[in-house]
Amino acid sequence: MNLADRKLYRYDATAAAPKASYAIPDPGCPAAGDWRSGGLGVHDGVVFVGGVCSAESTQKIADKWVVIRTFDAAAGTFGGVVVNQPLTFKRGDALWNGSNTHFWNPWQAKYQPPAPQGGSLLA
Repeated sequence: MNLADRKLYRYDATAAAPKASYAIPDPGCPAAGDWRSGGLGVHDGVVFVGGVCSAESTQKIADKWVVIRTFDAAAGTFGGVVVNQPLTFKRGDALWNGSNTHFWNPWQAKYQPPAPQGGSLLA
């Protein structure tokens, strides 16, 4: 998988060039640049390809979700979506207790540290 061009590549391990490439479908993110493919796995012979809608273009948490779909390696086609999960739920604090970092945030071009809120450091 190439994260820059958002394609899945098929290689013969004995050849230098890929045998084929497949554009990973955008699941309908608000902007084309928001689709970030990045997950690849195989389970019981089924290939799974995943990624996130980053919400970078809108900066709205509601526009952030994860998508996983199947890929048929023999046919070279993507199957239906098997996971479509909004990332609007709370998770554990990412930095320190009280840092208000317990939500999945939209991607940003430049890191912006959270505002100090007090609390204790989690180690």
